[in-house]
Amino acid sequence: MPPRPEQISERFVTMREERDCLVAAIATLLGISYEAAHKAIGHRNLPSFLESPLLSNPMVAVNSLKRLGQSPMLIGLTALLNGSAKAGKVLVLVHDPDNPYFAQHWVVWFGITHNATGDELLHKFHWGQNQTPVYKTQQELIDLVTAGAPNCIIEVR
Repeated sequence: MPPRPEQISERFVTMREERDCLVAAIATLLGISYEAAHKAIGHRNLPSFLESPLLSNPMVAVNSLKRLGQSPMLIGLTALLNGSAKAGKVLVLVHDPDNPYFAQHWVVWFGITHNATGDELLHKFHWGQNQTPVYKTQQELIDLVTAGAPNCIIEVR
């Protein structure tokens, strides 16, 4: 699967299929190609009711990172909330609060910043669809991580 022209100079690797968020997230997390992450995961674009439990679960993420020579470590939400995790090296499984058990998505956490007025902390993410970062408040992050199961935050060092 050759990259689309807009993907050649991507800072963040973007998704190429409907349900390949783990591929894009791991590629962005490790600074590797989409193809290398795809191969390590063994990704197949399955129907949505099969994708999450079979190919996009935390065990697949951890094993794929190990195949890529990493030492993944499960961390708690507190490490993101207090900023002690390493920005750009954290894979987060988020859930759609409206459909928490069947709508999940892997993203990369890029640390904490402040909003324009400086009065609110915002968490910066690469969401996988394009090059534009997504920002979430502390409460939005808590809701996205804890809305469904499994809850999984993985840091690579």
